[in-house]
Amino acid sequence: MSSPRSRSVYVLGFSSFILIGAVQAMYGPSLPGFAERFFGDLEASAAAARVGLAVTLQFLGIMGGTLIGGALLSRLGGRTVVQGAMGLLALGMIGMGLSGQWWTLLAASLLGGIGYGGLSVGFNLMYSAFGERAAAALNLLNATFGIGSVLGPLLVGTLAVRSVGLPFLVLGGVAAVLVFALARLRLEAAPRQAAGPAAAVNLRWVAGFALLFFVYVGCETGPGNWESWHLSALWTPQGEAASAEVRARAAFLTSLYWMAITVGRFLAAPLSLRLPPHRLVLGSALFGCVGLALTHLSGIAPLGYVVAGLCFAPIFPTSLAWFGRVLPEGGRWGSVVIACGSMGGVVFPPLIGTLVRAEGPLVIPTVLTALALLLCLVVAALSWAGGRRTLPSSVA
Repeated sequence: MSSPRSRSVYVLGFSSFILIGAVQAMYGPSLPGFAERFFGDLEASAAAARVGLAVTLQFLGIMGGTLIGGALLSRLGGRTVVQGAMGLLALGMIGMGLSGQWWTLLAASLLGGIGYGGLSVGFNLMYSAFGERAAAALNLLNATFGIGSVLGPLLVGTLAVRSVGLPFLVLGGVAAVLVFALARLRLEAAPRQAAGPAAAVNLRWVAGFALLFFVYVGCETGPGNWESWHLSALWTPQGEAASAEVRARAAFLTSLYWMAITVGRFLAAPLSLRLPPHRLVLGSALFGCVGLALTHLSGIAPLGYVVAGLCFAPIFPTSLAWFGRVLPEGGRWGSVVIACGSMGGVVFPPLIGTLVRAEGPLVIPTVLTALALLLCLVVAALSWAGGRRTLPSSVA
């Protein structure tokens, strides 16, 4: 992948992931502004509940875009899929920026989500076909998403004082430029799925990797969702409400967890060139489990979360590379396993929330560690069931 055309694949892929990272991170800081625009006459909690529907529709769009994009990848080719997805994202962002009515904002959020999902699955699956460099490329690709997630809130803080829709218009313009840039790029289609008996065997691997991604996303989002709750409870006397200072400190430390994931993916890129994917994923899961176990110790709990973030960082992108090695003919199933990962982000938070309500926030480290242990068992089962045997000898 050293030709000018190949380098442009990296440049456009990284640019696209910085963009969708910024889009994703802008929603939260923008919700109060949209609530004021459309529901300014309602009580704050009621307005927040209504405006949250935009996030729900974006998630549904991402799920749909992931499945549709994956299905079209082998038929239309990678360039067509990511170019079309970028166009939908541009329309969605511009629509959100210009929306004067609530229903148009919701429609634009759904449309932008479909484009987001198509871009994510398109570039992830194309990079997973990069052979021995797939794991490194995927780690770098997903690390650039983290850069965007830092830039998005900064964009809102700078521009939303003029208009809550202005940051979305800016990113919509960037997406429109990338549509034309992608038009000049030819990307390979994903491998076609084999038919007959081989497909039946491959479905077992698809199910195994779907479970891996489902559990992993629960592990990754768990600390991000619940670390601040745990630390706030840890630093607040029982029976008292956490002070604003304690909540702010806990929120800052949670941001370090997400930063650790971004840094960890950059660090994992060279490491993935030296280790086969299944070993890197298993080692990352094991050490991530150790990091979460350390959060039981009040004195080093924040450090434990950072360690977990650094260790979990390579798992998603490297598992995609592993999937591509084990099932090179299973390109269209890649969107399914990625979508299953998204479902993990939906299923596990309310389950953890139920346990927290029943047992209190100090149970959070135990729940997260148990979930990480489950991830270790899933990865170990996949590896020991024959993953190494199916890998090329050059990486096994």
